Amino acid sequence: MQNISSEQELKQLLDEGKVSQAEYEQLLEAMKSKECNANHVSRPKLSRKKTKIAAILFTVQTAIFLWLSFHSVNSQAFRNRSLVIGVMMVSVIVFGIWALRYWVAYWTYKENHS
Repeated sequence: MQNISSEQELKQLLDEGKVSQAEYEQLLEAMKSKECNANHVSRPKLSRKKTKIAAILFTVQTAIFLWLSFHSVNSQAFRNRSLVIGVMMVSVIVFGIWALRYWVAYWTYKENHS
């Protein structure tokens, strides 16, 4: 059994006279636009409520890591305090960026009614 593409099958219908030239071009254009849309992958968008929850969680996490990094400055419990402070500050920066990202997404959220 031969594997015939949709375009070849459409061309065959045109050659047999089953579809007109205008119909052929219209169908061919519709097929190409459908293939183009099939290749486009859209990521699921978080709802406004989930975005706000994520923003709050990352903000709280940032505040906790910031508090821990300030607390570790005064603590003598760590042997290598500079390493601990560095890791904590990097964590604060990363979680702060994520929190900011979610807050911006929350503030600029637009309903998609489609």
